[in-house]
Amino acid sequence: MRNFKDIILEKLKITNNNAALPDIEDFKDAIYKLNVGHQISFDDIDIKYTELKSCPKYEIDSKLYYVVSLFVSLRMNVDKFLYLYAFSSIHGFAPGEYFIINSMDQLVEVLGEELVLQIWDYIR
Repeated sequence: MRNFKDIILEKLKITNNNAALPDIEDFKDAIYKLNVGHQISFDDIDIKYTELKSCPKYEIDSKLYYVVSLFVSLRMNVDKFLYLYAFSSIHGFAPGEYFIINSMDQLVEVLGEELVLQIWDYIR
């Protein structure tokens, strides 16, 4: 029979917050190794992201963008660059902008910790 204290501690665990955010280099490597052109679309993670308005929003230069995917590009010097692909709310579904992400903090700021952890679970 389990101890009452152990039962309480088990009930207090919050699954999403127990997961640690990965290192940005590990994150880039995992996306780069995907068999889908080094890109992960958020609608692969959750069908709610098939609707543009449900995607994370990113504002830059007073323009609002909806972020739809992450892409890793390998340069000649073997550095990997992580890009956010975004569609402008002004242009609708026309090809949009992309932004370079340099740190996990920046990625979490744009996408939110929950989505980053969902992506991490998916790509590992």
